[in-house]
Formats: sequence, C-alpha cells, structure tokens
Amino acid sequence: MGLDGGSLPNRREYLVKTRAEDHSSHLTHVRKRSTKIWTTCALSGAPLWEPIVACGKGLLYRKESVLKVLLKRKLRALHGDAEEEPRKKRKHEKISHIREMKDFVTLKLEVNPKKYEAAVQGEQNIVDETSMNSFWICPLSGRPANGITPFIFFQECGHVVALECVRSNSSTQASCLVCGMWGSFFCINPVEDEVQAQVQRFREAVQGAQLKKLPWADSSRTTDPHRVEKTPA
Repeated sequence: MGLDGGSLPNRREYLVKTRAEDHSSHLTHVRKRSTKIWTTCALSGAPLWEPIVACGKGLLYRKESVLKVLLKRKLRALHGDAEEEPRKKRKHEKISHIREMKDFVTLKLEVNPKKYEAAVQGEQNIVDETSMNSFWICPLSGRPANGITPFIFFQECGHVVALECVRSNSSTQASCLVCGMWGSFFCINPVEDEVQAQVQRFREAVQGAQLKKLPWADSSRTTDPHRVEKTPA
C-alpha cells in the first residue's frame, strides 16, 4: 500500500473530515429543531397558528391545545377520575410546568406579508420547515423568525421581537420598543443549559406581575425605570 506512486492516507485528514461532517450534521439537526419550534405546536404537534402562547421554557403552543389540557386536568381533579392512560400522560407531561393560565403568555406576532400572500395563493405552505423565510417576522427589523435569528418575548405585553432589537443594560428586562412597556423578556428556544433558570425567572416575573395588580401597587412600575421624566419649563 502506498507503493503505486500514490500517497498514504493521512489519519489526521480523516479525523478532520469526520469532525467537520459531524459538526455539519449537528448544525443541520439544531437548525431543523429551531425551525420546527416556529412551525409546530410543542404540545400537539399540529401546525402552529394563532392564537399562540409561550411558556417559561421558551416553547410555543397553540393556545387551544394548552387550554384543553388544563381543562381536562381540572375536570379529573373535580370528579376524582383515575389517572390518564400512559400515552396521554406522557404527552401532557410536556407542559407539567404549566398549571394555570398565568403560566403562559399569549404572544403578539408580526405576520410576514410576503409569506402570508404566498400562503393565501397556495404557492407555499405556511409551515414549510425547509423555507428560510417565516410566517412571522420581527416588527422592528423585519428579521424572519425561522430559528436562525434569536427572538424574545415580553412577559407583560406579549410582543415578540428579535433579540438584537433589545436595548437595555439589563440582560433580563427592557422597554418593549413596540409598545413602550417596561418588563421582563424571555428567549424563545433558549439553549438547553439555560432552560431551567429561565423557567424559574418566568415564575418570579409572574409573581411580580401579580403583585403589581394589587390595589396598593404602584402602577408606574410598568414603565421604564431608567426613563427620566421631563419637567415643564
């Protein structure tokens, strides 16, 4: 081997090539998963369509799917029914962290007019996972919500924007540039290591929002605390 004028295979070249292929395969998998989050309900697997809600894990659901599960839970508890069948139980455990309506946020999404027009004309499926476009876009930058650009949602107002549009010294709170409301924001499809911390922060934000609704709460806390009010001349 190697005496025919050719060169011996370089083991390092094989390793580099294999690692590159593995990395490419991993990126493809991550990209498909990220795209799927924007096209498929994380609970039912049905095409994602409004009204859409998000939880502390940064996952997206059809609101009706979540409400059906919450209703079934309450009915079982009310009538003392037996446990669910294993298949349904495994499915519903996906949202075990969602116990009440306060545990999710109804999102306000900006529709991509080009994608909508194409879908109406039957030219392209709105849940086409192979498309680099998206049915939703950032209302500020126009970036498509296709799993490539990081997006966030605001817990207080529900607006969804690209992370790059957030202007704040805080990594968890900012003023929504769509409506001006100050509040906590959360990543859609965060990295795995940050999921549990985000779930806990979401719960704390929900508790804080409930305190603001008390009669003696200061309503001015919903505005940007860093904003300086101008005094009349």
